Amino acid sequence: MTFLALRFAISGGLLLLVVLAFRAPWPRSWAQAGHIAVAGLLLQGVYLGGVFASIDLGVEAGVSALIVGIQPLLVAAAVAPSLGERVTRLQWLGLMLGLTGVTLVVWRKLELGLGTPPWPPASWPFCSKPGRSSGPASSSSRSCG
Repeated sequence: MTFLALRFAISGGLLLLVVLAFRAPWPRSWAQAGHIAVAGLLLQGVYLGGVFASIDLGVEAGVSALIVGIQPLLVAAAVAPSLGERVTRLQWLGLMLGLTGVTLVVWRKLELGLGTPPWPPASWPFCSKPGRSSGPASSSSRSCG
């Protein structure tokens, strides 16, 4: 058994104990479990796959963070209204402050031209955004609780 498999087995067992201790709700049907699986596939496969592919192709982690840091704004602007949720002014302020913070962190590298690869690799974080945005949205209206 590899170290990674052992680590996942231990953390999975500990997480199971926490879930049982807090009596977290489980999916009531196979359809609900399927929706959770699709949300996980979108988040882990599409989103993280795109981010790590971009890093592998030369995009710096900070630049990828800046690009995917726009995700909460995308969800607030596009997905929240379709789910019938309203974003308050205070929430918009928080979203803008968060985006400003991410921008400030990587601004200097961008200014110096560091971590700015040619267009094809830089597009991967943008390609990963639908997975990050649609994963939680697909599961939010089908929660177990």
